[in-house]
Amino acid sequence: MNKIIFLFFTVSLALSGIVYAQIPYAVKKVESMPVIDGQDIDIQWQGVQEIKLLDTVANHELFFSAVHNGKSIAIKIRYPDLTENREHKTLVWNETDSMYQTGSKREDTIVLKWPMNKLIKDYRVDSNQPYHADVWYWKAFRTDPLGYADDKYQRYSKVPIKKATRLRSKDGSVFFLQRIGDKGKSAYKNKFTLNHSGNEVAKYEHQKPTGSRSDIKAKGRWDDGFWTIELLRLLDTGNADDISLSVDETYILGLSRYEIAGRKPKKSIEIPLFGSGEVGESINLSFQ
Repeated sequence: MNKIIFLFFTVSLALSGIVYAQIPYAVKKVESMPVIDGQDIDIQWQGVQEIKLLDTVANHELFFSAVHNGKSIAIKIRYPDLTENREHKTLVWNETDSMYQTGSKREDTIVLKWPMNKLIKDYRVDSNQPYHADVWYWKAFRTDPLGYADDKYQRYSKVPIKKATRLRSKDGSVFFLQRIGDKGKSAYKNKFTLNHSGNEVAKYEHQKPTGSRSDIKAKGRWDDGFWTIELLRLLDTGNADDISLSVDETYILGLSRYEIAGRKPKKSIEIPLFGSGEVGESINLSFQ
């Protein structure tokens, strides 16, 4: 089980309005792209720079590297994790009520957050500025079995939005955070189980993603206390809900181990920080 760690230093930085440092990273050009299997053995990764970032919410290190071939970008992220969590919201049978209820299990994840407006420097969920962001969201149970990451879009607005989370910015203003999936089908859908068919059953079933929501190939592998996740996407998908990447430009990229949803830690679930992820140190990404 992952442990929750509260850091006074982290909270103080967030409240003070400090924007975390951006670490420069030049994506190396390669002739062909690595196989996206989470195994970290392809020749394309040999000799590629790997940088270390701090996930300030979890107080965990994240290791980042990337390559491109002029058409696509491949990203590799590694991080330490004592346990491999590959179930998500597994339903548990309640004998008293004769019904299934959502259990405490939560999957391991990694989130990449790209602000769509390059002028925005603070794109946390307590920013004093509204913004839009492209979110690549790898999920160990919901997307990994089919070899994808979820492709989502995040709006952070002063104007009320339907199905949005109400948040307070660093200066005390009210903002609304909306997280929606890109156009198309996701790699999973709810699985409805009414009659008793075991003490625990899956809440979701898999389906082939379609449209803009199927843009990102991804695969994760857990081995000896470490996750290795590889992601692959076209630089320019042609979809309006995706960030368009050019080898002639630079971009800000933030990482988090946990879903960035503006929630508070919840001790009753298997991964208490699930849903309370945040961007800490960022990458200032360019291309060789």
